[in-house]
Amino acid sequence: MLQKSRRFRISMRALALSLGLPGAVLAEPVVPAAIAARFTAPAAMVPGNSVGCVYDLMSPEDREMALLLFAREAASGVKFHGSSRNLKVIDRLVDEARVKCAAPYGWSPARSDAASAYALNELMRAGVTQTLDAKRHSTAPIDAYYTGHRAELAGTETIKGEQADEFRAYLFEQGWAKSEPAILGIAEFYLETLLTRARAAKAFAAAAARPAAASKATANRRAARARSTRRGTP
Repeated sequence: MLQKSRRFRISMRALALSLGLPGAVLAEPVVPAAIAARFTAPAAMVPGNSVGCVYDLMSPEDREMALLLFAREAASGVKFHGSSRNLKVIDRLVDEARVKCAAPYGWSPARSDAASAYALNELMRAGVTQTLDAKRHSTAPIDAYYTGHRAELAGTETIKGEQADEFRAYLFEQGWAKSEPAILGIAEFYLETLLTRARAAKAFAAAAARPAAASKATANRRAARARSTRRGTP
């Protein structure tokens, strides 16, 4: 599943930094249990037929395990690869929740992939949020920047070049320090998770609309044939 969702790429360098791994500039490691607790949906909430269904169905324990395995994989210093035991376990955790959503709602492969990518992205967003909190930085100004620049950021996967310069200038205005390049990099990664989240939601919605569009096209063809038949009837 990680390999199928190539357009929702994961930056290993940014992930290593955000999780406070050995060799990263950050000193404090993330506490996965705290992350799971903060991003847990109420027990009474039943996930609906939406892109967030897979993530919402993952238990706090599964989310914690996924974050630990992401951290272990990033600490290994190698690129993501399909034979990784860590990633296979993460795949299984996400896939178990995906099946529970896909079966009752009759999801297509495209909708399943989008919802799975969304779940992975939410796990990383949770880790980044916890790391910034530990450094006494709120994600609120990043959320506000995304809201205000959503249109111009549409289609962007990686914040770099002029976009990175503009974003950092904005953070400096909010009181973030130029002397903390690692923190600024993590802020950029968080902004990228918001962009990935939007792309996954858009892909899910587009996949959901395809059956309806196909059904409408089929109905139109049938109606056209019926009219043609009636015209040919004596």
